[in-house]
Amino acid sequence: PLAPAARHGLALARYSEGRYADAAKLLDDLIASKPSADLVRQARYARGLSLRRQKKWQEAAADLEAFLAADATPKERSDARFELALC
Repeated sequence: PLAPAARHGLALARYSEGRYADAAKLLDDLIASKPSADLVRQARYARGLSLRRQKKWQEAAADLEAFLAADATPKERSDARFELALC
């Protein structure tokens, strides 16, 4: 199996290819593997974006809210609030 950081990178690659469902699945598996808190935070944000692109508004909002509840920088918070408003 891939290391957690590699799985995160692969998920981001799938997202950039427009393969949102594949990205979300990879991020589901990554979060379930309980990597570091920072990687979980990043994965929740990316999964929120992937779910929003699939029009899974409630699931996306839940991930984005969880991201906002974690320790994020002001820019990350601003970006997450913008994405949350689109849900």
